[in-house]
Amino acid sequence: MQIPEIALSRRFDFSIPEAQALSDLTGISQDLKAVIRICDRVMRIAPELQNLMQREPLKWIEERSAVSDLVEAAVVRYGRTIGTGVRQGIPREWLEELPPGMKIAHDHFKALRDRSIAHSVNPLEDNQVWVWVRGEGVAASVTHISVDPGRFMFGDDGAKELRDLASLLLDRTDQQIREEERRVLKIAHAKPVAEITARSQDELPIPALKVAAAIRQKFNG
Repeated sequence: MQIPEIALSRRFDFSIPEAQALSDLTGISQDLKAVIRICDRVMRIAPELQNLMQREPLKWIEERSAVSDLVEAAVVRYGRTIGTGVRQGIPREWLEELPPGMKIAHDHFKALRDRSIAHSVNPLEDNQVWVWVRGEGVAASVTHISVDPGRFMFGDDGAKELRDLASLLLDRTDQQIREEERRVLKIAHAKPVAEITARSQDELPIPALKVAAAIRQKFNG
């Protein structure tokens, strides 16, 4: 029985600066896959709500709101791929080279993320305040105040467009990952094996929530 080569191998941490791009691209790939996963869920759920609107309108409102919430979550994950931070985002030239329709979609979802979902800026949220008056003429009196919480509801049409955009960028990201893997492998081949086997074999520990405000460090060798 032939033992697979990987079973005979050992692995060593190779978090060197030259591997930073590979690490960043892998994070982008994971976010884009999450976008696709969420959008797929929305496109499965949304059509099932059509009949619910007539049978149980209150439940329909709740489920319809949940669909919109999922789309917003997908937009947030998409926004992580293009933002700046410790991780390098999708290269600007990739976005500029998108087909015209997908470029419009990208600009649209970026604006939604920046000015509606992550920050309350644009008119897609309008919590209108009302004052109630009872009676007419001299007998009229103010009774109470209420607020109508208004917010644009995203549906499966937006989910499909976002999924198409994420899929297109994922293909390019995964292609670039393969190129980076080949480049980093050449760097590893150029190093003495003894130098590599002297590196750590420990996995990074699963972080605790208490480090949520901390800043992740880039690879430093």
